[in-house]
Amino acid sequence: MQASQINEKRIKPMTTTVSPKLDNNQYESFTNRYDHGRSVRKMPVFHMNSFTIENLNKSIPITTSDALLTSSSNSLSSSLMTERNYSVIKESINHVLSPSNDNNKQCDPKLNCRLPKCFCPDVKPPCKFYILCEFNELMNGICFVISVGLKRKEIPQMILLTFDDAVNDVNFPLYQEIFDRQTKRTNPNGCPIKGTFFVSHEWTDYGKVQTLYARGHEIASHSITHGYGEKFSTKQWYREIAGQREILHRFAGIPRHEIRGMRAPFLQIGGDEQFQMLMDANMTYDSSISIFDNAPPYWPYTLDFGIQHDCMITPCPTRSYPGLWEIGLIMWHDLMGGGRCTMVNSCTSPTDEKSVFDLIMTNFKRHYDTNRAPFGLFYQSNWFTTAHHKAGFLRFIDEVLKLGDVYFVTNWQLLRWIQSPINLDRIDQFEPWQCQMNIKKQSECLVPNICHVRFQKGEKIGSRFFKTCQKCPNDYPWIDNVDQLMTVS
Repeated sequence: MQASQINEKRIKPMTTTVSPKLDNNQYESFTNRYDHGRSVRKMPVFHMNSFTIENLNKSIPITTSDALLTSSSNSLSSSLMTERNYSVIKESINHVLSPSNDNNKQCDPKLNCRLPKCFCPDVKPPCKFYILCEFNELMNGICFVISVGLKRKEIPQMILLTFDDAVNDVNFPLYQEIFDRQTKRTNPNGCPIKGTFFVSHEWTDYGKVQTLYARGHEIASHSITHGYGEKFSTKQWYREIAGQREILHRFAGIPRHEIRGMRAPFLQIGGDEQFQMLMDANMTYDSSISIFDNAPPYWPYTLDFGIQHDCMITPCPTRSYPGLWEIGLIMWHDLMGGGRCTMVNSCTSPTDEKSVFDLIMTNFKRHYDTNRAPFGLFYQSNWFTTAHHKAGFLRFIDEVLKLGDVYFVTNWQLLRWIQSPINLDRIDQFEPWQCQMNIKKQSECLVPNICHVRFQKGEKIGSRFFKTCQKCPNDYPWIDNVDQLMTVS
């Protein structure tokens, strides 16, 4: 039976009652049983009327991740629900509360933007959603949606440690020092801390990128030529970002589908041309937009309804991009310069280790003590060539890991949690953050091939050394030949 076969009627949101068949005492009982006294918001109701039950031979538990069903008669068990009925109800729920992709409308998590596919731009953390349905002996039913808000201390404080640009012999020792197993820097669940690397092409050692991936870090695209893209066409953006994804796949051995995100060079976004490219390339997220509002800070969001904060670096996207995530860069307070900064490299340089520690910790607490929105540590590796910069940074990492509720996660691990939020006291059960999920099928590249290849850049022809544990190319991969690279399987 299809959802369209069910007679449904939307009812205005309730304010004082839950439903004609569920009084406030029953509602409170449900709240205490399933939600442990957390904030429960009443949401829109819809009816489900008299559908036929035929050839039912399977039953499933009614308490699932997205539906809680109860019966008001003996004809339907209060603990079991037929698989077919559950499927019909779920289809009906998705039909009635299907998201709208019109960014001229207001984004509403109760009506038109529901996880896991849509999340409104907001400072509020994600909620858990449940569907509660009650049926009578004639199988007439009424269903309503509730959202269960998480308290601040129930939310893990996620930290996004990201690095931009090439990976090579110059900065790889730094990454080993931060993440090496011997440092024993682990999250509270015992798993090693992780980071995300936005890799640009030129001067990159793809053997070392392969090693980072094999150790469980996330690899994302940062373009081939590392140029300003504010005037790029969609095709130019595609060659730069999808082209770099292809290079990472071929020469670092990373599956294409695991290269999910991008960051624009210099954080210079390219408006609708860039974001249409992300849709065309079937990528999951962008992480390029600077967000000035930080008291409290924004959570990542999808672009179903566009951006709903000030556009700091133009051109910003103006259209709807359903399901495409933006992991924005929340701007810091520059303690010494008195302004704002996005990449830590752009903050006024602290003069000693304590000043570095204070800069990071002060900005961290604005997240930790308010809404627990993810805290970003966005770096280029050259910042760490100053000794006290690195010392203050490592001191911060070691200090916050003692708190017991702080997790250094990749961008993709962050999005998995937002899509399916789980309480801090149950985080050990959250599969995407478990240690075995970080074990990659690709091996580390410890002895790469050193390829001497032809390099044509415009009209200039020369040669380059190119490191990879994959097969050496005949020509150095570049923007001029990436189209051919993407068309050859």
